[in-house]
Amino acid sequence: MKLNAMVKRAQTTPVILAGIGIILVVGSALARFTSYLSPRPGNLIATQPELVWSGLDGAKTEMGEADARFVVVNSGGLPVRVISVQSSCGCTTARVTPEIIAAGSTGVVEVRGTPYPVGERAVTVNLTTDSASTPVVHLLFRMLGTKRPPFLLQAGADLAYVGESFKDDVRQIVAIAIVPFSSKSEPPIIKTDLPFLKIGPPTV
Repeated sequence: MKLNAMVKRAQTTPVILAGIGIILVVGSALARFTSYLSPRPGNLIATQPELVWSGLDGAKTEMGEADARFVVVNSGGLPVRVISVQSSCGCTTARVTPEIIAAGSTGVVEVRGTPYPVGERAVTVNLTTDSASTPVVHLLFRMLGTKRPPFLLQAGADLAYVGESFKDDVRQIVAIAIVPFSSKSEPPIIKTDLPFLKIGPPTV
């Protein structure tokens, strides 16, 4: 009786192992199928992450500010919420609409800033989202100067006098002019309507 029992158990063991193997295969296939059906996470990207504004092109707002519109696209399978919008400079403000961007939809980031009179001011705008794929979206807004040369950028001097000390005193006036690169450098003309102040010939 003991021998028969041992033989019977030995015959049923391969059947049990085969059943476990079938369950594992079916379970693995089902997991892959479920993963395939699950929507992809939201993925927010900018169609053009860098925009340049130039005052020399006449693109000027009523308040003399620079403005631009960035477009962001959600290429994922779930909606993306924009939690916050921050700029690297207090000279620039930004806002996004809509706050929740559905899958396959687009949003607009409106940026407005104050450019330098001359030269470039670059500001970074960061969108913080709830997406695991793109938690932060970086945008770069470059603003170029609004004045067309030649023009006087600044002029200044220490012209403070006490009592009668100004009669024989000599002071220097410093003026910075912006001229085109190809033009001949000529010193700016500085005039005064003060009868006691005389301005000598300029030097470059």
